[in-house]
Amino acid sequence: VAEDILNFGNGGNVWLNTFSATNVLYLKADGSVGVGTASPGHKLHVVGADEVVSAIESTGSNARKWGLVVNPGWNPGSFHFYDFTAGSSRIAVTASTGNVGIGVGAASLSKLGVSGGAAVGASYATTAASPTNGLLVEGSTGVGTTAPQKALTLGPAKMEAFEIATPGAPTLSASSSGGSLASNTYY
Repeated sequence: VAEDILNFGNGGNVWLNTFSATNVLYLKADGSVGVGTASPGHKLHVVGADEVVSAIESTGSNARKWGLVVNPGWNPGSFHFYDFTAGSSRIAVTASTGNVGIGVGAASLSKLGVSGGAAVGASYATTAASPTNGLLVEGSTGVGTTAPQKALTLGPAKMEAFEIATPGAPTLSASSSGGSLASNTYY
């Protein structure tokens, strides 16, 4: 039978351990708290050999339980903002690449992967719902340029070829190697 032991050390340090585990909880005199470590390097420092979880839970009318999770079984070293109430990873960061996945449930194969729609802009982000798996952009968008002048500006490197295609409908395309679009021509 394990017994809890409360220890007081020099310099005002306090720690709790059991006969089966060493330094379960450690409080340094500077106010740093270690869980699973006797030498916390931050205000809250949690160490574990397997899954490391910190949870925040509200129990009111809109009860929700969120967690910060490092689980070697999901993707070695990945970090997740986890929604325990829904049983889903909401944001995942891959340790080896730094890739971020939002709503994908796992790490993204791209620097940023978003499952679902996205709204970008000061007012769009909080006032407009994007279409399913679509994108709303408030302001100008530049591809291959840092100074877009219109709603969509393609920079010189991207103007060599572009295409607008709709399944089952005619395709509009242009390239620098042949064909051109006259100004004010509408299709």
